[in-house]
Amino acid sequence: MAHQLALFDRPLAERLASAALEAGGGLAAGTVLGWALHLQGRVHEARACLAGIAALAITERERVDLTELRSIVLFWGLHRVDE
Repeated sequence: MAHQLALFDRPLAERLASAALEAGGGLAAGTVLGWALHLQGRVHEARACLAGIAALAITERERVDLTELRSIVLFWGLHRVDE
């Protein structure tokens, strides 16, 4: 999934990450899905996806990484600098 995202095949990364998330792929799959959606300009869907996986972030590192991605979506995607 992340490989396709790195190769800029965002629709494929989205499909794979979505399937992985549905199959129980957890935080990793949800994060890739959030990135793929954001990079396709589908920021509202990305925001909803990341909010939906927030409870899966258990460790401090996971919470920081997820918060960083959510901040990127809010700032760059939605231009909401105050959140």
